[in-house]
Amino acid sequence: MNKKNTTKSSSFPQELSHQAQDPLQLVEQIYREYAPSVDPSRWPWEKTRWYELIFCILFSIGEPEVPATAIRELTTILSNFGLLEVDSIASWRTDDEKARVEHVTVKTLLEKAGFSSSQSATALNFMEEAAIHIQQSYESKIQKFLRRFGEDLLLNIKKELNLDEYPTAHQALSLWLQNTLNLPIPATDPVAEKACQRLGVEYKVLVEAATAQDINIALLDDALRSYWETETSENEYQEPIS
Repeated sequence: MNKKNTTKSSSFPQELSHQAQDPLQLVEQIYREYAPSVDPSRWPWEKTRWYELIFCILFSIGEPEVPATAIRELTTILSNFGLLEVDSIASWRTDDEKARVEHVTVKTLLEKAGFSSSQSATALNFMEEAAIHIQQSYESKIQKFLRRFGEDLLLNIKKELNLDEYPTAHQALSLWLQNTLNLPIPATDPVAEKACQRLGVEYKVLVEAATAQDINIALLDDALRSYWETETSENEYQEPIS
């Protein structure tokens, strides 16, 4: 949650207020209303984190023969054509005909961009190994992978700084890791909880819905805060936060 910029200039749709809706639809409505003001570098859509990993894999193998600009352009093209999805890459080693065609297509485009045959083979294997693990261990969700290690990091920091006696330590560290590292870990936020009460849905349900739709839950917190501030300002009062 970026506390520096949580207020949205326009109001959220009135139909969102005071009623329970399907969580998947609700989280998308809230987020799409808020998303235009989000800096793309904050990874509003979790799939882009995976695409960035692919870029970094290709960069580590292709440089200096293949310039970074060419690798970035290639990554964008491949993602736009749906050739970089976790499940697609993870299926390259199967007997699926579509997967084999996609594998050949990616290899061809890599070599056209300047990768040698050896480099492209290494890159493809690298991508496959990562995709298979994310698929098998994290349900093809890169954010679940990052959340696991983010939560481990949070607990280690809390222990290292001897913060166990402070009741808000987990929330403070969660927000810090959201703001500084943009890790997709949920934070217990009283304002987000109030917003969820107004919307008639539990916070954990929205987190699950955001994860299912590849929406960054750190930014979901921002969206809920923005919604709450819009709602309370329109009603000309601020409910006490407990």
